[in-house]
Amino acid sequence: MPVFLKTSQILHIVVIDNMHDKRSADRNHYFESTFEELVEERAFPMACVIQEFGIRVPMNQPCVYVTIQKWGYSSLGQIEVRLSAYIRDPVTWTKKQLGIHVAESSKIPVGTIDSKKIAIYNETLKQALATLLDRVEPMVRHVPKSIGSVGTKEAVSEAE
Repeated sequence: MPVFLKTSQILHIVVIDNMHDKRSADRNHYFESTFEELVEERAFPMACVIQEFGIRVPMNQPCVYVTIQKWGYSSLGQIEVRLSAYIRDPVTWTKKQLGIHVAESSKIPVGTIDSKKIAIYNETLKQALATLLDRVEPMVRHVPKSIGSVGTKEAVSEAE
């Protein structure tokens, strides 16, 4: 059964970090900033809010659960991002799998300074998130919006 989203809704992105190390706070920050940048670049037609796993999502709002399965070096020394995702329909509460989204960088960040490594990590994440948004965007039905700008925290604040 297809899931349909309305532009007047807020799309909640719940991030589940399955990588067990001390850098989860950094990853959450980079995930949020990279996702917001991608949403703005693509002019995604819904307001989005990113939350960590465990936060309650309103019953009438759609929610995409994104699990970070891998975000680090591949066996070839490249940066690899592997995300799995599903969407929860706000009407029927059914789940629809959005698949596994994988991206690898062609740049190998050996011996580079931290800011360049972070840029490569974020660019690779952006590629994986772009494939995820490619799966979500066709579900959006364009109806008149009752909130301001798209994909920003201000839009979410206005809606609440």
